[in-house]
Amino acid sequence: MFITSLDYSVLWHLQEVQDEGGFEAVTREKKWPKMAVRLCYQASKNIGSTLRQHYEKTLYPFDLSMAGATADTKVAQTLIC
Repeated sequence: MFITSLDYSVLWHLQEVQDEGGFEAVTREKKWPKMAVRLCYQASKNIGSTLRQHYEKTLYPFDLSMAGATADTKVAQTLIC
């Protein structure tokens, strides 16, 4: 399946997370439920962790590539520090 158009809501999600300090900061500070509310998702018991999982799988690799990093280098930096 090929993506034929840009989904601007995806970019909005990326920007909202960046405004909160990025994936690592939002995860470390446990802000995913807050992000879900900011992104207009319906409240549910696990919405924060579900949003984090989807972001990590789909947008985080893009976020890293835009920053010139890869998931492997981020993992290595985490293990070293």
